[in-house]
Amino acid sequence: EESSNGKNVIPNVKLIIANVSKNKAKWKGLAYGAKLTYLKSIQSNLERYAKEFTDSQIKFRGAIPGGPTFNVEGAAWFTGPIFLGTAVQTLIDTYNLLVKNGSYPRAAKERQRFGGQVIKTVFPRCVRDKMLYPGFTAEIWFEKGAQGTQGHIYEKSEGGCCAVFGAGNYEAPIDVMTKMFVENKVVIFKQNPVNEVVGVVLKKIFKDLIEDGYLYIFGGSNDVGKKILSHPDITDAVLTGGKNTYNWIVW
Repeated sequence: EESSNGKNVIPNVKLIIANVSKNKAKWKGLAYGAKLTYLKSIQSNLERYAKEFTDSQIKFRGAIPGGPTFNVEGAAWFTGPIFLGTAVQTLIDTYNLLVKNGSYPRAAKERQRFGGQVIKTVFPRCVRDKMLYPGFTAEIWFEKGAQGTQGHIYEKSEGGCCAVFGAGNYEAPIDVMTKMFVENKVVIFKQNPVNEVVGVVLKKIFKDLIEDGYLYIFGGSNDVGKKILSHPDITDAVLTGGKNTYNWIVW
């Protein structure tokens, strides 16, 4: 799937995208229970490889696991296993309800303003959320007279093949989770060159999705990113990074 120019391994972008994109209809049509199985696999693998995940982040930052730079180690745990684990558990909670009775998580709180405008608090939902993100609150303010709908994107998403370009300042691929398990899309995940070394352990964590052809993880330069974006099978993209990188790829 890859070729070499004598210095660097050059990914065969066309083949990679073709192998993942051909499974987009199958992924979109998978039952909630099947996707829940994948989520539980990710969670199990994350528990197994959490320390390896963290250590890989610490090393590329130039520190030593277990060394004196406790702030680096703490940040690595938070931006890696904890951040990803929280997202996975939230999705598992949602999919458990979908499998059980086709319902969705209820808002943590609901209140009305004057005139009957409905306001629903959707975060934090539990003690875990309050501990990990103290002081953060998310609310939905509805137009007057409206109650809104829930779960529309899970049911009505058209699916597709999304290109996710990873961030350089954190390693948990939250955008991959959102695109796959909320928007029902297969994903091409190109890591940021800054931290693509973490891809070794991410491939272990997402092993089942990769082996079944729904996800591909690899690194590469901006040139690779431009090839991905120009491919006709890519339906949308998530870009994270600096202004210059964005402008270079898009324009």
